[in-house]
Amino acid sequence: MNKKSALSSGLKVFLGILLVLVLTLPAQIIISLGERVYRDYSLEKAEIRIELKEDASAIISEIIHYDFRGCFKEVYRNAYFIFNRKFSLASISGYCEPECETRKTHQEFVGYFGQVCNREARFFINMQFDNTIKRGEDVNEFHYKVWGSQWDRKLKTLNAEILLPENAEIIEIYFNPEDSVKDYTAKDNSIQFSAESLRNFLEVRILMTPESFNIGHNEDTSLSIIRKEQEEYKKNYKKFFLIFILSIITISFLAVLVPLLLYRKYGREIEQVDREFYEREPLKGIKPYLANFVAVSYSGKKIGKSDINSVLATLLDLVRMKYISIEQVMHNKGGNKKKDFKLSFVGKDTSVLRKPEQLVYSFFKGFSEDSALYWSEFRKIIAKRENAKKIYELIESFDKEIKAEINIKDYFDNKGNFIFKAFCLASFIIFWVIILFITQSGSNLKGLYPFIDFLFPFSLAILVLSLIGFILPCYIFGRFSEKGFQIFKNMTGYKNFLTNLTLLKEYPPHSIVIWEEHLVFATALGVAKEVSKKLDIVVPESLKRQSSLYFASKYNFARSFNSAYYKASSSSRSSRGGVGGGFGGAGGGGAR
Repeated sequence: MNKKSALSSGLKVFLGILLVLVLTLPAQIIISLGERVYRDYSLEKAEIRIELKEDASAIISEIIHYDFRGCFKEVYRNAYFIFNRKFSLASISGYCEPECETRKTHQEFVGYFGQVCNREARFFINMQFDNTIKRGEDVNEFHYKVWGSQWDRKLKTLNAEILLPENAEIIEIYFNPEDSVKDYTAKDNSIQFSAESLRNFLEVRILMTPESFNIGHNEDTSLSIIRKEQEEYKKNYKKFFLIFILSIITISFLAVLVPLLLYRKYGREIEQVDREFYEREPLKGIKPYLANFVAVSYSGKKIGKSDINSVLATLLDLVRMKYISIEQVMHNKGGNKKKDFKLSFVGKDTSVLRKPEQLVYSFFKGFSEDSALYWSEFRKIIAKRENAKKIYELIESFDKEIKAEINIKDYFDNKGNFIFKAFCLASFIIFWVIILFITQSGSNLKGLYPFIDFLFPFSLAILVLSLIGFILPCYIFGRFSEKGFQIFKNMTGYKNFLTNLTLLKEYPPHSIVIWEEHLVFATALGVAKEVSKKLDIVVPESLKRQSSLYFASKYNFARSFNSAYYKASSSSRSSRGGVGGGFGGAGGGGAR
C-alpha cells in the first residue's frame, strides 16, 4: 500500500470513529453545546425609579428588560457597591417575568429560571439605601450611578425618574458623562430623563439647598467645590477628546505617509521587475549562497544574511561539482535494513573551493566514517543536546565567511528598511502603551470618557499593521546597488521561471547540468520542494538517473535536512468623590 492510500484509509477510520462518537453522545450534551454556540441576549430597556426620603434614605426600583436568543438559566445584578462614604444597602428583593427564584449571594442578586428560551424576560429589583445624601457646607448632594459600567451588553434605552421630598429645592443637575442625556425635565419635585445606547455608566448629581433634608453636616464639600469639579471635568472631556481625535488622525496619517515616502525614496526598484518577467538561467558564475545572501528576503531573513537553505544549496552544489555524491542505499543498522541517504566524500582537492564551500564540506565530512555519512545517523547525532549547537555554529560561521567574501553594502542599502522597521517597532510600542492605558484606566475613567473604548480596535489595527511591516521583505523599503539589483532581478526572474510549470514544459532542461543547476538554485531561493515536483514532471527519467541529485529531489532531501535542523534547534532551545464618584447604581449584571 502506498503512502497516499494508507493516508486515505487512516482518514476514513478517523472519520468513522468520530461519527460513532458524535452519534453516541447523549442528546442533552449536543443540545447544550448548540445552546452555548448559538445563544445571545440583548438589554432592550431599563426602567429606574428613585424615591428620596427626607431622612436621606432612598427606595430604588429597577426593571431590566432582556431579549433572549437561545436558552438561559438566570439573570443577575451586582449587589455590592463601592462607596465614597458610609452609604448602606439596607435591603434588596425582586422577582422575574417569567417566574424565577431569587437569591442573594455576597456579590450578586440572582433570578434563577431553571431555563428560559427565545423570549423576552423582565427582572424586577427593589432596593433600599440609607445615608444617600451628602450634606456639605451649603449644599445637599445626591450623587448616584443610574447605570454602571460592568454590564456585558449595551443598554438600548434607559428611562429614569427621581422623586424628591416635598420641601426639596433643586439648585443644579449634572449628568456624567457629558452629553449622555440629551434632555430631561424637572417639575413638581420629579426629575425625568432618558438615554440611549449606554455602553458605560451614567451618573446624576443633584444639588439641593441645605434645607431639603433633615440631616446634619456629613461631608467636607460645598457648592463651589462641586461646580469646580464639574467645570474641570467638562474642560478635560473636551481636551481629552481633542487629543484623542488628533492622535488617531496623526498616527493614521503617519501609518500611510511614512511607508509611502520610504517606498518612493528607497524601494521603487522592485517596480522594474515585472511579475511576468522570467530568466531561464542564473547569472554566469554566481554562487547559490550569494544568490540567497543578496536576493532572498522574508520574515526572519533579511538581505545580507544567510539561512539554512543557503547551506543546503551549497551542499547540493558540492554534489553537483562532484565533491560529494548522494545515493539512496539499503543501510544495515542493528540487523535491520532500511532505505537511507548516503553521502560519500570522494576525495577531490577542496583548496580550490571558496571559504563558505570549504566550511560546508568540512562540517559534513566531520560526521562521516570512512568518508561515508548515512543521513539517518547524522540526524540522530545532531538531535542530541550536546551536538545541537554545532549546526548553529555552522550557520554563524557560514554567514561570517560570506560577509568576509563580500560587503553587502556594495549590493544593498538597508537604510530605508531600517527606518521602516524602527517605525513598526514604535507602532508596536504604541499598541502596548494604549493597551496598558486602557487596562489601567478603570471603569470610572472609561465611563466618563466613553471614546476610550474606541482605542482598543484602533490599537489592534496598529498592532496588525506593525506586524505586517515586520514580516515584509526588506527589499521593499531598501535600495539595491546596480550590481545588487542585477542579481535581484535575475534571481526573481529565474524563480518565476522555475515555479512556472508551463514555462518548464516549454523550455525543459536538455542536459543533466542544467537540471542540477535548477535544483541547486531552487534550494537557494527557498522553492526546492515546489520546483522538484515540477521538474519531476518535465524531466525524462533517463536523464534524472544520471545525477546524484535525483535522489535528493525525489525523496525530498531538502525537507529531511530542514527537519533535522529544526529538531536540533528545538533541542537547543528547550532548556475623594469628584466626577464619577457616585455610589451604587446598576453597576453591572447580565444573563447566564
